[in-house]
Amino acid sequence: MMFGQHPSGLRSNGKPAYEANVMRIDFHKEDFDRTADGPIDPPEDVIRRAVSDFHARLRFTTRAAHASPVSFPWNQWKLDYTKDDGSELETPKGYVKCRGTIQFKFSFIGISPEVWDNAFALPSGFKVPVWDGLRLDALAALPSVGTALVLAATSLEVFISFLLDELSARQRLSNTLWTWITARGGRTLQQPSVEEQFDVLLKEFTGHTLKEDAALWEAFKNLKSARNSFVHEGVAMVGMTPLSKDDAAALVGRVDCIIAKIREWIPEEVRWPVPEAQVNLEWTHTLIEASDSSKGLSPNRASPAAP
Repeated sequence: MMFGQHPSGLRSNGKPAYEANVMRIDFHKEDFDRTADGPIDPPEDVIRRAVSDFHARLRFTTRAAHASPVSFPWNQWKLDYTKDDGSELETPKGYVKCRGTIQFKFSFIGISPEVWDNAFALPSGFKVPVWDGLRLDALAALPSVGTALVLAATSLEVFISFLLDELSARQRLSNTLWTWITARGGRTLQQPSVEEQFDVLLKEFTGHTLKEDAALWEAFKNLKSARNSFVHEGVAMVGMTPLSKDDAAALVGRVDCIIAKIREWIPEEVRWPVPEAQVNLEWTHTLIEASDSSKGLSPNRASPAAP
């Protein structure tokens, strides 16, 4: 089947079937709040629980690993108010017959002459650091909270391990001593923790500790806590508070800040290249074409910026 095409025929267990990409849920109530300036009725939390519960049950019973969770109301949805038989309700002034949102998601890579030149200006034999690929993977994993946090935390662990190895080699610590400090013969409980690497060992080699920046240290600790709670309990939390998508995105974004701050403290010859060229894209899309009767009017446009 070619991508973007629908099958000419579809059968399930030998019986005719059809494609669908819409979830429909009927809510019954004596009277819904349909005032134009009123809240969503049924309440958002009721709709969210109904959607999440059905999706979770369906994913579990079908073993559909590719079925991404539906995150109401951050998706496309429409709420129609009708009579019990499905027929249209009267809509007096100040009332609505439906509510909803339309969602668009686009991604671009902007390539300018400066970006092109920078890509080929990297040193011969340049290899992208493993930790840098991981932090990009973490960003790409959003809005999947757990996956993004695990990748972000892993990127920091790999980063500090690589960096300390590099700094120890330049300060001519013997391999025997450094192995004893960091490995202890494979005895995990005696090895420096990640916190000690960002604190004690980092200060030993650079004169600085991440604790110097209280906000970054807190972000580091919260990221580690959220990753651990997700790995061990299945829910990403800081303290007893589950993290939302926005919370997770903010934590993942702090990884760049942590790495950038530490880059300031290390010798010039150890620093990695930092891309400087930026591209500002302006994208427009006509939502409503001007008809003959409305020529001269400007069509509605959406113009998001995609750096």
